[in-house]
Amino acid sequence: MFSERKLIKLSLFTIIFGLIGLYLICIFVNPEFVEIDSIDKNLVGKVISTEGTISKITFIEKSKTMFLDIRGNEKTLTIIIFNSKENSFKKGDVVEIIGKVANYKGNLELIAREVEKI
Repeated sequence: MFSERKLIKLSLFTIIFGLIGLYLICIFVNPEFVEIDSIDKNLVGKVISTEGTISKITFIEKSKTMFLDIRGNEKTLTIIIFNSKENSFKKGDVVEIIGKVANYKGNLELIAREVEKI
């Protein structure tokens, strides 16, 4: 039916087309934006995007971990940034965060993948 050469060409075309498709999906698909006040236990384990104003910064030098408390309208959420190299944030900065919602000792927190000043 198909020669081995044609199957190899078809396979390579399919692989390349599939990789290009995945790349484009990654570029154009953004996580759901959720207001800080709307983050609840139903979102645990999901990757979301949110924004808020930094109300407190804690940095643990030994583990290179930064904790940012960000405030929405009525609620405060802790953002955890592992392997933080430097502290370019200050209290009062408005930041946008993409991260995974986690429940740690009964408290919701966001494990950051990306944090940017707005």
